[in-house]
Order: sequence, then structure tokens, then C-alpha cells
Amino acid sequence: MSQNTGYFSSSIPLNTAKATTTPGVHEADVPVTRPTSLKRVLSGPALKTMLAGGAHSQPKTPTKDDSEFRDYSHSEISRDVATIKNSVVMHLTATFLRTPASIDSAHAYLASAFSVRDRLLQRWNLTN
Repeated sequence: MSQNTGYFSSSIPLNTAKATTTPGVHEADVPVTRPTSLKRVLSGPALKTMLAGGAHSQPKTPTKDDSEFRDYSHSEISRDVATIKNSVVMHLTATFLRTPASIDSAHAYLASAFSVRDRLLQRWNLTN
């Protein structure tokens, strides 16, 4: 037995796991394997380009000529009262899953902060 030195202490070596079929009965040690890294897959326009014989690589970030992305990310969010209220309500309902009956001041504050953060990030994108 190893000495108990904290919450995660155990007599099981860190490089093995014990498989149990019956409580109290352990089978042979099973080595723990590391998950393999994920590979990028092609989809959408990049897949069509590759199948047509074009370049085989997909950019990791949108290119500057991606006008749809640029139009969305580089447009300023309206600053009128109705839009700000809708943003706060959207964060209360979608981000924090609150209903009118379950809203408290802490979540109202956080929803307001997230709305301000959205506007700050949107204006920051306008500087690029």
C-alpha cells in the first residue's frame, strides 16, 4: 500500500487502470492509452475545391476575401435601447437558461456584462 498523501492518492499505478466486472474483484491491469489527435476534415467549399483537383489544404482562419464572414463580424451592433434589452434577455434565456420566474440580480448583472462584452468585441473586430 502506498502512503495516503492527498485526495488523488492511490495504490494503483498511474499508467494502468483496473477493469472491474464484479465489485471487489479486479481483472488484470489494462494499460491506459492516450487518445489520438484529431485530424482536420474537409467540408463545404474546401471539399468541393479538393474534389475538383484544387489545393488540398484548408485555411485555419477565414481568408480576407470571405465576404460573408467579414460582413457579419465587421458590422456594428445597434446601440438603441430595444437592441440592448433584447441582448440582455437573450443572454438570460440562452446563456443562463433563466425564465422570468428564476431571474435573480446576479444573473441579470452577468447577462448585462455579457451584452457589453459582445459590443466591445464587435467594435474591436471593426479595428481589424
